[in-house]
Amino acid sequence: PRLGDLQLRQLTPGVVDEFQSELRAAGVGEPTIRKTLALLQAVCREAVTWGRLTSNPVKPVRKRAVVRQRAVRPLLPTAVERLRRELPTDRDAVLVSMLAYAGLRPGEALGLRWGDIGERTILVERAVSYGEVKSTKTRASRSVRILAPLKQDLAELRMKNGRPGDGELVFPAHDGRPWDRDDWKNWRSRVFDPAVDRA
Repeated sequence: PRLGDLQLRQLTPGVVDEFQSELRAAGVGEPTIRKTLALLQAVCREAVTWGRLTSNPVKPVRKRAVVRQRAVRPLLPTAVERLRRELPTDRDAVLVSMLAYAGLRPGEALGLRWGDIGERTILVERAVSYGEVKSTKTRASRSVRILAPLKQDLAELRMKNGRPGDGELVFPAHDGRPWDRDDWKNWRSRVFDPAVDRA
């Protein structure tokens, strides 16, 4: 709405800088402002490609760096194991191990298929988002080293689940489908958070 009435030629670095200041004054967070300017810059890059602009007016505008507000402090293994003991099922415990010991994001862990679990590594190339399996947040795949205890936990979980095929999800929802937002929220509030409190 702030820029929609402008013609492309009216978009100048000054206008974009003022737009950025307006967003900041309205209380919009720095990460959102950066994403907004990145999108606007991409649109203007296409306009340059199509010959509608001679230069990209967003490119010269200085964007503030987003500084992480708090440091990430991984849990010690003793704390992870205390938490795992408080979880009601093996699946829940292995999911927490996957997050803590392999460093996967929740959506990445929920998008894992049994075929992604190798002898020494876990292949991370998809994630679950709102009940759909998609590419990872960075749209890149990577291999993560698998620790021996996690490998053992995964092998035991697969046996208990009746040896599902390589194409099956490691952590399916209760109905066998990928977790949706409600599944994740319910698991957090009913299973994970109470276990954290007890641990």
